[in-house]
Amino acid sequence: MTAETPQPKRPPFLVRFLPSLSQSDESTIPNIFMFMEDVSHPMPFRRSRKNSFLVQLNGTEAEQQKVMKVLDSLSEHEGYSTEEKLGNAVDTLAKRITWEGRAQFELIPMDDGTTFFHDVTTKRLFRFMGFAIQYLAPKDRKFWKGTALRWAPLSSLWHIDVPHELGGRRGYLRLLSSLRKFGELGPSFLLTDGWFEKRPRNFDIKEYVRFNSIFRYKITHAWGWNCRDFSTEQTTEFYNLYRSATAEKAKRIFRSHIISQINALLVRLKINCTISVEGLPSVEDAQQMKDKLVTGELSFKDFLDARYDS
Repeated sequence: MTAETPQPKRPPFLVRFLPSLSQSDESTIPNIFMFMEDVSHPMPFRRSRKNSFLVQLNGTEAEQQKVMKVLDSLSEHEGYSTEEKLGNAVDTLAKRITWEGRAQFELIPMDDGTTFFHDVTTKRLFRFMGFAIQYLAPKDRKFWKGTALRWAPLSSLWHIDVPHELGGRRGYLRLLSSLRKFGELGPSFLLTDGWFEKRPRNFDIKEYVRFNSIFRYKITHAWGWNCRDFSTEQTTEFYNLYRSATAEKAKRIFRSHIISQINALLVRLKINCTISVEGLPSVEDAQQMKDKLVTGELSFKDFLDARYDS
């Protein structure tokens, strides 16, 4: 006899996405798409003896099983080992955070005592007097077959923001807005003139590319994003490595923040178990690596060895 599938005790109050905003999705802009994709994987890409890590669940067997279910519920793909489950959950949450600066869920109780995590867009959602109020444009109402306004008590929501060390949610949204301003292919008038086979006068495309690179390096400094440019045409070899060290530090800040927030969620769900991780390089190690790179105590080769083993 097969076990019955758990059912939610109520339908979601809020919607997952807004079809009316699909045409203006920032993730389709090349600069933003590349940046999001590059920073949304804070867990190690591959595991080996050099970079393996161990996840410990500190609680009874029954509480550990609850944690495993939570991790699977937060992930796009279920894992087999505890390490794989945590890695999938962290990377899935990181991807959601990079979309809007916040990963947000409506917590829906299930009839078996577990919780369903219904992901909710942060767009057109306002917080007022203890409630989250969501506005649906006509196209959204037609798609979701509902009214213009939906609301849910704030107590039913859980979210994770970009950590404040990386600018917080507001700083992150400003970063995305800045990345939207300039494209690598040139300004719109240049593309228009090229379409009509006109040669623009008094416009140096090389200078445009140079200043565009400087601009992107500046606004993404905290994340250490390399803009997918590994050449030294606009930079030096040392500066590329320094940004790589900054990116490594940002990655460690990001994943530590997500793991700590998952532990806070377990407390909220009254699951008496905590997650601890051994073997993952720390933020302090990354900062020390940056400092030694600057002082010359760490050679370029040693840095690259350490960077790609983490």
